[in-house]
Amino acid sequence: MGTNNFYNKNASNIFACSIEEEFDFYDLKDNLNCEINRIKMYKVEENSGHDCERNCNGTYINYLKLEHKECSLILQPIIRSGYYDGCNLDYEIQVYASRGEYRFETVQDMIDHLRYEELSYKCVEKLFTKHLPLMVAEIERIYKLFSIPLKKLGQFSSGEAIYQKVG
Repeated sequence: MGTNNFYNKNASNIFACSIEEEFDFYDLKDNLNCEINRIKMYKVEENSGHDCERNCNGTYINYLKLEHKECSLILQPIIRSGYYDGCNLDYEIQVYASRGEYRFETVQDMIDHLRYEELSYKCVEKLFTKHLPLMVAEIERIYKLFSIPLKKLGQFSSGEAIYQKVG
């Protein structure tokens, strides 16, 4: 019985990286953080935590943050370990409203909640829906510098998968 090597939650491709030694991981992490720190359009904050995915856990790196009124949009890049070997680069989207009292997975969930609370945040909706694709494009541009973009072509009944290079 096999399984897919890469767990990809949000990124448009599987941004695969080869990790032979522990040094390779830290080198990749430092290079990604360096490139993310060069982004001037958004606030960049440090994060050195880990997610708790069962089989393909990940390490958080510096993230992008956009704040407006009492809301914030965070694009949290993550280095996810491969099930068998290597790793892939992914990201999580976090949206906070009312000074962190509420956490949402999508901008639309936040807007729906704010409408329910009868708060007028139409400008937040426009700002966040405009900037989220820009943030994603910037992170994925950086990912392409340090990885091989792949698409999953198919999966066998045993769980094993076939990947193809993109571009």
